[in-house]
Amino acid sequence: MTEGLTLYDKDDRFVFANRKYREWRSDIADVLAPGIPFETILRTGVERKLYRDAIGQEEAWIRSRIERHRSADGKFEVALSDGRWLQVTEQKTDDGGIVTLYNDITDWKQTEEYLRDSEARYRTLFDSAPVILFTKNRDGVYTSANAETLEYWKPLNPIGFTDAELLEPIIAADLRRNDLKVIETGQELVLEENFITLQGNRVVLSRKVPLRNAAGAIIGVMGISVDITDRKQVEVELQHAKEAAEAASRAKSQFLANMSHELRTPLNAIIGYSEILLEEADELELDRFQPDLDKIQTAGRHLLNIISDVLDLSKIEAGKIDLYLETIDIQEMIQNIITTIRPVAEKNGNILQIECDNHIGSMRTDSTKTRQVLFNLLSNAGKFCEQGIITLSATKDQEWVTFKVIDTGIGMTTEQIDSLFQPFTQADATTTRRFGGTGLGLTISQYFCRMMGGEIAVDSEPGRGSTFTVRLPAQGVDAPPGTKGIDAARSRAPAAPGDGKNTVLVIDDDPATQDLLRRYLSKEGFQVYTTTNGEEGLDLAKMLKPVAITLDVLMPGMDGWTVLTRLKADSDLADIPVIVLTIINDKNLGYTLGASDYLTKPIQRKRLIALLKKYRASRMPACLVVEDETPMRDMMRRTLQKEGWQIIEAVNGLEALQRLSETRPDLILLDLMMPEMDGFQFVAELRQNEAWRTIPVVVVTALDLTRADRAKLVGYVKHILQKGAYSREELLNEVRNLITESVK
Repeated sequence: MTEGLTLYDKDDRFVFANRKYREWRSDIADVLAPGIPFETILRTGVERKLYRDAIGQEEAWIRSRIERHRSADGKFEVALSDGRWLQVTEQKTDDGGIVTLYNDITDWKQTEEYLRDSEARYRTLFDSAPVILFTKNRDGVYTSANAETLEYWKPLNPIGFTDAELLEPIIAADLRRNDLKVIETGQELVLEENFITLQGNRVVLSRKVPLRNAAGAIIGVMGISVDITDRKQVEVELQHAKEAAEAASRAKSQFLANMSHELRTPLNAIIGYSEILLEEADELELDRFQPDLDKIQTAGRHLLNIISDVLDLSKIEAGKIDLYLETIDIQEMIQNIITTIRPVAEKNGNILQIECDNHIGSMRTDSTKTRQVLFNLLSNAGKFCEQGIITLSATKDQEWVTFKVIDTGIGMTTEQIDSLFQPFTQADATTTRRFGGTGLGLTISQYFCRMMGGEIAVDSEPGRGSTFTVRLPAQGVDAPPGTKGIDAARSRAPAAPGDGKNTVLVIDDDPATQDLLRRYLSKEGFQVYTTTNGEEGLDLAKMLKPVAITLDVLMPGMDGWTVLTRLKADSDLADIPVIVLTIINDKNLGYTLGASDYLTKPIQRKRLIALLKKYRASRMPACLVVEDETPMRDMMRRTLQKEGWQIIEAVNGLEALQRLSETRPDLILLDLMMPEMDGFQFVAELRQNEAWRTIPVVVVTALDLTRADRAKLVGYVKHILQKGAYSREELLNEVRNLITESVK
């Protein structure tokens, strides 16, 4: 038996108690003897302070307990001083006695007390929370609300009412729809809700969760809301301010774009015409004009650099600089940089040195920005170094490519280095007066390096020169061209098999001879590939299928005679003309083995070119120049016509389409900013015509292209040249390569 039990006779004297009761009430076991009155047993317990509620009011409690005992008409609870609770059930017997059952309800009472305390704490938190808290039943009636909620609804009290009874129908319907969604799905909901109270229009951020009973059934909704009316107003004001700032930024960007075009276009004409005049003065032996023309060209390029620096800094501050990744050959990039920078670097009597492994390979980077960084550093070295040595080195490990520009110039102090990368700042005022410049080059270079994931550092001492170190990530140098980056298609990969129109393969182990032949032949429109040994030469011949091969005889490993024999023994290569270039005067052996021609070193340029012209495409390539600026169009026409190309002209996109319908050019030189139909629209029209899609397009523009602009051109434009930022020779080389590829 789990209950305690006692029995008293009709005279209220103790008769019996079971074992469970005696275990529970061992504290009065000594008085639980037959014949002892109930009152005596009760007083003993009170005297021993066994009943919590009796302490301090003993007699009153005893009278109340005896009265309840003798009535024996139901259940009641007794709290013991040791913390236990007993539920007492008393009932009369047939003979007038009283039987009593006792149940230990301590656990239940503790749970009840805990719940009561929790309820009190919850109510305290509920009422003191600085947010709107409320509950509704399934019918949408408010069942509880904290003080903040009541203050919010003031002077109304929402408890006992629905939203439909308190708010406008449209708002009430929205609130009810949200509540039903929570009730029906059992999922919480976070959203913004609108109220119109006596305090005006309000916006709250609400979190509504299903309210469940002990069985887990959903009985309503509990809501927690925060008034965000003021915040929403601030957001609106911020949005207006943001839109105004964006409009100002767009206006500034448009201004910069216009300035870029308006300033660079005339400068490009000045620089371009000065190059033409210099070449003509040289050909006509008008030596007295050359110094003045050199000054015009130098001043034009200096002004262009200043304009470019200011525009670049403006774009950096506006966050308008984008990266255009491509895979580039590091050595080829360095050679191009050196060709351009050598006159500047050597102007003060300096010696320019290159330290770069021939097999350094490629890297994935923004070619234009990398070149600009190195240009800036080499230009500075040439400016601050006189009768010294300037060295450009490049090394590569698995993850990084490191460039160093080392000079033996004036050097810098620690204080000067600290301010070196600040805009419009040079080492000191004396430096600015003596050497000139805007002081922007290094600032822009540092930004570009960091943008490309790298860094630029400097080490210098006064009087001992400076070393600038640029570290850039190799970034997936093994990835095939075209997989990433808008301009990746420009990667200078070897020609595909069978794409050898007007391509000449030079097999010669002498670097000087290779360089000489490349210059001779590139100027005549040939695409030149070189190798230093016979084995690689045979492999390249199979891949390139060139129109001609120049071959040295004395080479390490496989000599020229062996190469010639294998070429003529291969049915796929036997028809390729081979011109033997060597110091060995043995024409008979050469012709016997199958050589087409035989020249002895030193090479006679005119003789070599005359021989190779027999094997190039016979048709004069045509170039369509689309440019609205008459000086620019005239300059490009004169430049290209002098190289022997046929020129077709158009002043805008519409006229260019008309020219295309009349004749198909091998190449298009395209400006972007033109009236009636601009360059972007023209490129879009080219895409629509199957017959025109394969015509190579080179964009020549003064516009600073955005990522969106380049996306419009990608896949249809072979190269982009910035007006004023390229030399005459760079334009010609680009055109020669593309025209050579396009000639059938």
